[in-house]
Amino acid sequence: MPRQRNRKTNRGPADELMKRAAKLVLEENLKVRQVARDLDICHATLHRYIRKIQSRQSPKMGYNPHTRVLSTEQEEAFLKYIQLSAAIYFGLF
Repeated sequence: MPRQRNRKTNRGPADELMKRAAKLVLEENLKVRQVARDLDICHATLHRYIRKIQSRQSPKMGYNPHTRVLSTEQEEAFLKYIQLSAAIYFGLF
């Protein structure tokens, strides 16, 4: 299983804040840099977020684990299998 990353800072905008900023830019036709300055977020991050919305992708905020091989469900199934096999063969070696 990959290690769980513990946040050390509170940097990075919240998803609700980015949605609100994108709404201001797209619906009220305000400039990206002006909205970013008013809401105290990075204009490049806001621009990337808006580009993803316009290209019909689902924008995600936060960090993604790059070392993940199995999904959460697969990890849980694998853990149950290992525990069962360890219980069955305990003491045979």
